[in-house]
Amino acid sequence: MNFTLSSLEDAKAALNRLSKFDIQLRNASGTDSVPSYEEFCAAFPELGIFQPAWDSLNDDLNTPEALGHVFSAIKKADIPSLSPEEATRLRNAFHFILAAFGIILPEEGQEKAPEEVRTLADQRWQAKQNRDWTEADRLRAEVAALGWIIKDRKDGYDLARK
Repeated sequence: MNFTLSSLEDAKAALNRLSKFDIQLRNASGTDSVPSYEEFCAAFPELGIFQPAWDSLNDDLNTPEALGHVFSAIKKADIPSLSPEEATRLRNAFHFILAAFGIILPEEGQEKAPEEVRTLADQRWQAKQNRDWTEADRLRAEVAALGWIIKDRKDGYDLARK
């Protein structure tokens, strides 16, 4: 194996993508709990969009292909359209696959944006909704000057430390 700082950053970014997906599923399902490894062993979950990843793992432990399927599934998942029950099933399948890989997601970001930053970000989102691009850009620059980045989504935004 060849270690580089770049590959370490790539791995960190991949874990963050997995973690954000899990947070979105947790919010959509309305529950914090997921089955334990023992519960997964007792009752195999319905894998849905993660079935190709499981099939790849069962094909001579083809982990590169399986990981590719995991990230493809995450990309095409339409979480806002899921009912809480569907989100729970998808989250259980996701955690089953993570357990098969031995992946432990990092705890949700310990550092929350300060109230001032959240207020500016909310104002920016409102300006963006009102199509006031000049004000939205100005507010984004203010948030950036405070050391935070705004990452837009279809239905809102995320704040991350620079």
